[in-house]
Amino acid sequence: MMMHRLGWVLLGAASLACSGRYYDVGSMDAAGGVGGRRGAAGGAAPGGASTAGSGALQAGEGDAGPSTPAGVTDPLCLTASEPPPLTGPFAEPQVVWERVARLTWGDAAPPPTNLPATTTYEWAGGLTLAAIVGAHTTIGDAPGIDALLRQWLELDPAAPFAVRWGAWVPGPSKTAVGALLMTAGDAQRVGIFSEQSWLAKYDGISKRGESIERALFGVSIPAPPQGAVTSLPDSALSDRVALERAVADPACAGCHSLMDPSGFALGHFAADGSYRELDHGEPIDTRGSHPVASGDSAIDFDGIADFGEKFADTCEATLGFSDAFLRAALVINGAPQARQEDLWQQSHVRVQQAFVSGGRSYIALVTAYIQSPAGLMP
Repeated sequence: MMMHRLGWVLLGAASLACSGRYYDVGSMDAAGGVGGRRGAAGGAAPGGASTAGSGALQAGEGDAGPSTPAGVTDPLCLTASEPPPLTGPFAEPQVVWERVARLTWGDAAPPPTNLPATTTYEWAGGLTLAAIVGAHTTIGDAPGIDALLRQWLELDPAAPFAVRWGAWVPGPSKTAVGALLMTAGDAQRVGIFSEQSWLAKYDGISKRGESIERALFGVSIPAPPQGAVTSLPDSALSDRVALERAVADPACAGCHSLMDPSGFALGHFAADGSYRELDHGEPIDTRGSHPVASGDSAIDFDGIADFGEKFADTCEATLGFSDAFLRAALVINGAPQARQEDLWQQSHVRVQQAFVSGGRSYIALVTAYIQSPAGLMP
């Protein structure tokens, strides 16, 4: 286990040392970014996994290097380059260090040492790797990641996870979204949306789909329209059939056609999050088709493992997760509620750009955040 940890730690250190991150001075409002809108997935990865044994990353295995399926070829992701650096005024070094520590060390963070006299953009950019290396070599984990993920999923701060995500997500050769969607806890559970604590909170098809839309794709589903007619689901039918009949009103169908398909992928999990082979005595249909942001194509999947494999490297999920992560990071780091939306607007395109150009790892994502107005604000 220690050899495995040191392997990716050394790889990360070498990657940072070779990155050549020296910048001309820019301005605090430096723009640029992945694009003027959320990117669209350019298509599905070839093939797909219908079981945990095909394509899934088992928790505790060695790092799997990022692949390049069709989704990453979307122009909005391909053209991303390192954003220009920011100038100050920046927060004090201890404040910046604490913001990174909450997303890496978590509550186990040691007192900061060897802080510079003032915060520089370049110094902030090296903090994330150093913090994750320190946490993994000391305690074999980065528990701040688990706290961040609970905020991202809007779970209780004490909600249990079966997978130690802080020990699994931050390897520099893994994409953050790929690790979250493809890590298998056991033969039936693949990805963070198979965690029982999340499944139990979001205990129905539509609730699960709405949560996935928000957390993974950065999409907010509007409230039901006034006057929409819904009926109570028929308890004698399978969950999927009962839901489809209950929301047949055209006023409901539009939103449900967006959020329900990803919820269908989790049909093998009952309301309490337990695994099941049948639903009301019937075989479970976990097929779905998710529209991409451009609106002119869709990705088909069958089950949560296949969903994870096909969306793990899409531009749509990469940029959507970046947006949702930024909102969660602002909350974790105590940004005043009245300023959170403004800071998100100032930072989200820049964070997307740096996340993609940095390789889409968790290290790249936190580095992108801490080198944004949201991370460097006084």
